[in-house]
Amino acid sequence: MIAVEFASYIGSVPVAGSEQPNRADYFRAQLEQMREAKKRKPVLLVISLAGIKACSTDGKNVFMAHALRRVSYATCDPENCQFSFLAREPKGHFSLQYCHSFLTQSSEQVREFSESLNF
Repeated sequence: MIAVEFASYIGSVPVAGSEQPNRADYFRAQLEQMREAKKRKPVLLVISLAGIKACSTDGKNVFMAHALRRVSYATCDPENCQFSFLAREPKGHFSLQYCHSFLTQSSEQVREFSESLNF
């Protein structure tokens, strides 16, 4: 395992479209909206060579799992302790991805996640 940390899952949104500037603007706006959301779920975020998993805090249940080959982009915002990534579903269309976003307890955790995914 590369990184295992407690975090708060704050949501997922679809990100569709082939126009790169439009996708980037939409993505930024969604990240800000998710950060403002009050609904949060505590998770154990695991980043490894196999992929990214969000599990129950005791590690017994997997809520989501994405192989690294399906992750196209990951970003961190240390100022807001936010880590997010874009991934497509296994059998989904290549232009439809989902942005999954998490808040961490510190900016150091966010940087660790980002460094773990340094493609």
